[in-house]
Amino acid sequence: MCLIGALYTICKAAFENTIFKEYSEKYNTAYVLTVSTLSIMLLQSALNLYLFQATLTILLAYIGFAKPVLYKRLSRTRLFFYSFILSHVLSWILAAGQTLEYFSQQPILKNYNRTILVIHTWARVGVLMCFFALMTGLYILTLVKLTIYAFGHTTHGSGQQSKWLILRSVLIYCTPPNVFAIVGIAPSSPSLCRLSLPLARFQSDTAINNLIPVDRDEFFEKEYDRVAEERFMEEFGEFLTVPTRCIVLVPDDIDLVETILNAGPRARIDYSNISSPTVGASATIARIIEAHEEIVRNYRHDSRYNPRFERRHENLHNLLHLRVLIESFASVFIQALVEEAWNGQ
Repeated sequence: MCLIGALYTICKAAFENTIFKEYSEKYNTAYVLTVSTLSIMLLQSALNLYLFQATLTILLAYIGFAKPVLYKRLSRTRLFFYSFILSHVLSWILAAGQTLEYFSQQPILKNYNRTILVIHTWARVGVLMCFFALMTGLYILTLVKLTIYAFGHTTHGSGQQSKWLILRSVLIYCTPPNVFAIVGIAPSSPSLCRLSLPLARFQSDTAINNLIPVDRDEFFEKEYDRVAEERFMEEFGEFLTVPTRCIVLVPDDIDLVETILNAGPRARIDYSNISSPTVGASATIARIIEAHEEIVRNYRHDSRYNPRFERRHENLHNLLHLRVLIESFASVFIQALVEEAWNGQ
């Protein structure tokens, strides 16, 4: 599992700006669900699994050293097998919980129930901290046993000494990677603070207000407005200006009819840019005209309808016709110049 996660991370890093970027632009929802889920699940499940199985390994080694009779009794059952299977299942369950925590902060799950989110976040962190506390306790007990044995090792037989060597080896083997287990648990603390504490108490004029949104709905509303404004300005900004709150987004596009209806008289059309063949594209102007035409034809009984839409439609249609004539004349003129230059050679 760790190998799969490592290979996936390497591929993602290598193709972040090529393949992954292309798919994110074409299939945004599928990209977020697939790539983000794999990234979180593979990483967190590996970290969780190591914490669980390292704890079990040290526990079994300690029991084998300190309580050999109990160890023999347990080894005759399938308890060891079931314990390691349970660690796999539990690691994936906790990783799935952390995936939900991540998506709950994204627009795709912005309406996720906050109470359920707090419950399974506390449960996940509680399980991890219990295992971490157990691991810490085993470290202390093991160090005590190793210290006692180091001062009185001459009184023990060769069998006990071999068990001591095994316990020491396991302890040394498990110590360095536990640093990464701590790193895996640490990011959960800010999540718990963000979920459990009333952030409104921390409102101030400091920079923290710019980093932590007081209200999730307000945060997603601002994010929606930002994306809507960027997309609208990129496509129609040269010809049409509307208030940001009037823009209506649909999957991979802007609902121009609803946007114009919402804006009403607040929509501003730049007729000078529309009449200039050097600004923007005629296809974009055609979309604006089609939207006005649909409004005039089908939305006369809408409460947002304004007679100004009819005058806009007529003006836009005339200016587009003039623009096309100028473009055609310019195209013919340039073609004539090219032919004359070619014949001159």
